[in-house]
Amino acid sequence: MYTVEGYIIPKEEGYFSIEMPKQSILLSVREVQYGFPCLFAFVNHEASKERRNFLHVATGTIIEENPSNLNCIGTFHLKISNHVGHIFEIE
Repeated sequence: MYTVEGYIIPKEEGYFSIEMPKQSILLSVREVQYGFPCLFAFVNHEASKERRNFLHVATGTIIEENPSNLNCIGTFHLKISNHVGHIFEIE
């Protein structure tokens, strides 16, 4: 069974992980209700789970990761704080 699911991500900058079905396709990042950023993914609920690792940085933040290890998922704007965040998956 396939669906699009939303995963709330931390507002704070830094590293974080999300457990989701294997081979999920990451779609986008958006601000949703209550001022929280959310990562949307196309998932197969019959697949086993895996933990995927991400990095959240604000515009202007120094990134120490090797760029070849980062896949940009998207950018979001938190209207309540004027924060512009960028989410990268770490490969």
